[in-house]
Amino acid sequence: LLAHKALATLGEMSFEVYIFQRPMHDTFLLLFGVDSAEVFMVFVVVLWIFAACYNQFLQAPLDRWLRRKTDWARSAELQSGVSSAAQDYTSVMMVEVE
Repeated sequence: LLAHKALATLGEMSFEVYIFQRPMHDTFLLLFGVDSAEVFMVFVVVLWIFAACYNQFLQAPLDRWLRRKTDWARSAELQSGVSSAAQDYTSVMMVEVE
């Protein structure tokens, strides 16, 4: 049940909804000045649409770009031999043994 595509998609956007709910709510109050059920329903729909667009068009491409950059750095580090973290760990272990 929880693996359903619609629920998984809502879960992916839940952090964006959490982050944007307050600024969008204040904007809606500023624009409409009314706190009615109709305005609230429009607010909820607009909030989820905004979160979906932000997630798909800004967050996901940025994540992919950052992963490519870090994978490139990690692969360059591996090609040079041992990573600096592994070297640091080895030097610490040698000091503790002595």
